[in-house]
Amino acid sequence: SREAQRLAPNGPNKIVVAMGHAMLALISWLTLQLVSSIQPTEQGPSSTSAPGFLGSLRGHEAGIYALAVSDQLVASGSKDGSILTWNLTGAAMQDASRAMETPLQKLSGHAAGVTALTLRDELLASGAADNSTKLWNVATGELVRQLPHPKTVFGLSISGKQLASACWDGVARIYDLENEVEPMELRGHTGGLYEVSHSPLDPTLLATASADRTVRVWDLKTGRQLWKFMHKDHVTALDWSPVNFTLATGGWDRRFRIWKIHAEEVAKCRGGVCGDLVTWAAGLFFWDG
Repeated sequence: SREAQRLAPNGPNKIVVAMGHAMLALISWLTLQLVSSIQPTEQGPSSTSAPGFLGSLRGHEAGIYALAVSDQLVASGSKDGSILTWNLTGAAMQDASRAMETPLQKLSGHAAGVTALTLRDELLASGAADNSTKLWNVATGELVRQLPHPKTVFGLSISGKQLASACWDGVARIYDLENEVEPMELRGHTGGLYEVSHSPLDPTLLATASADRTVRVWDLKTGRQLWKFMHKDHVTALDWSPVNFTLATGGWDRRFRIWKIHAEEVAKCRGGVCGDLVTWAAGLFFWDG
């Protein structure tokens, strides 16, 4: 399974890493900036000898597949279908040992491993290998909506009143969070989807990463594909810059790529003038892994 990690937005300088063996490691991000790598000891991530290590969040009984982090909460999804939430605010962390050993709540409902999580305010979305996405109110623990899918959901993204899902059938689906209407379907990939992400700068731009070795950028105003960027193997991760149209992608080809799309190219392509730039609209930089 993929190792999951998330950095808390606008929150404490901490990064949460899911190691795949039923516990979370809480590490200082400021320390990680100074240390090139943290090598786990034979005892695993619970060892206090690792630089920047703050502690472990314990509670899962099976491996951890997915994480979501907000300013105040961490949500973790497990192979056994359970979701735990953790309160990592300053007040809670005054008693750090208690906060790390005691989940805020346990959400049960998935019949298979939880493979995707995203958290916005009091709304948590979870995707799983039971071919479903579930929406939860994390303040109450209530399951508020269920969204069936044909196959496993590996990626989720919330922006405003929209939820986007990345499904292994190769289709990205866009759901209206306020109205229970049929989702918009974005079709074009020839392999399963690993990840999906709204651009923070313009949430009507959506990027998808696929086993078909491509990253695609879609216009959610029209449902039209704008760009297709190529890797040499499965693309398993992507994320947008919060300040411009720069997209970072990574995958099985062991290369981390950065695609810089100029704002004027977005306007041109939306107007139908993409020309030969469909694949190479961005400046490409890559590093060998």
